[in-house]
Amino acid sequence: MQRACTEGVNLLRDFVDNEFLESSQVVLKKERTDLVGWLPAIMDEYQRSERHTYFHFLFQAPALPVYMSVDINRFQQVDNTLISNAIKFTPDGGRIALSLEQLADRVVVRVTDTGVGIPAAL
Repeated sequence: MQRACTEGVNLLRDFVDNEFLESSQVVLKKERTDLVGWLPAIMDEYQRSERHTYFHFLFQAPALPVYMSVDINRFQQVDNTLISNAIKFTPDGGRIALSLEQLADRVVVRVTDTGVGIPAAL
């Protein structure tokens, strides 16, 4: 069983590596999107899993819509990757938050957690 799991993980890593190499040639399909209306859908899935994962997931955003031109699929991949990394390095009972902030000249999306963090040297 352990060998099968290890092989499965290796296949997934190979797939992700291949996707990464191919992604440099991908043409983004941007569309105007309200991130305040769209990002909660990502967090809903994680929040529903709270009782199984022992994490607390939060979403913080302004009350008003925040529009941005993004490739929804790629943007979702980035968000899920950041949240997945937070899950890996956050101990049980920890908190993982996705926040959205509208600044004068840009939109900031943050994933923060109560995990071990990245060493300053890295």
